Amino acid sequence: MNSSAAGSEPVLRRCRPVLGTFVEVAVSGAAPESLDRAVQAAFGSVERVHELMTFHDPTSELGRLNRTRRGRWLTIDPALAEVLGLAADLYRESGGHFSIAKPVQRQPGPGFELRGHRARRTSLARLDLGGIAKGYAVDRAVEAILNEAPQAAGIVNAGGDLRVFGAAEQRIWARHGSPDEPQVRGTWLRDGAMATSTSGPGGVHVDGLSGKPLRRVRTVVVRAEHCFVADALTKVALFAPLRIVRKVATRYGARVGFLV
Repeated sequence: MNSSAAGSEPVLRRCRPVLGTFVEVAVSGAAPESLDRAVQAAFGSVERVHELMTFHDPTSELGRLNRTRRGRWLTIDPALAEVLGLAADLYRESGGHFSIAKPVQRQPGPGFELRGHRARRTSLARLDLGGIAKGYAVDRAVEAILNEAPQAAGIVNAGGDLRVFGAAEQRIWARHGSPDEPQVRGTWLRDGAMATSTSGPGGVHVDGLSGKPLRRVRTVVVRAEHCFVADALTKVALFAPLRIVRKVATRYGARVGFLV
């Protein structure tokens, strides 16, 4: 997804490669020095999430948990514990369609157990937070910006998982359809988060319950208050029955739409 701001107020924009994508931060509504500190704090928050939760680095906090023998408790960072707790809640609410256990395990359960800031894996599956960590990082970045500049407005966009905050309204463009015949739709967003996911014959996304990819081309768009919800619910909406999608959306105060 891409975005553009309403109004003509000067905007400070910065973009960095992190989280396996490009993260863009755009802010306005405060003194330049405050905005600069806010942007630095935002990227610091995003980079911290990357350091803790990337699946591909065995030295990350998540990598350390994945390398720890099954059943052995490990003390983990509070931020990782928070995301694991969110993932466990989403697993239960979605009936297993949202799962961070890779590959999909045969026995029921989220694949891990959490007690405060201690966690252990309960199966041989590895834990992959790719379906929720970007959204969580966006939320932490917005929080960091508003801590530095409470009056600021703008957007944090992590490869299409984005959140708009403050008084500024943003025009959001969502791409959907097949790669050969892509289509674009636009909408306005203020004080909220949005995420999209597209699945199809390439099998980019896999159902957390069955372990099977979606065969037909389908794009889902989720709006929510927080980006971690929007990010995670796109995966649920692609695969779960509509009654479960509605239940989970209601539980988290989200709105789900489909683009074909």
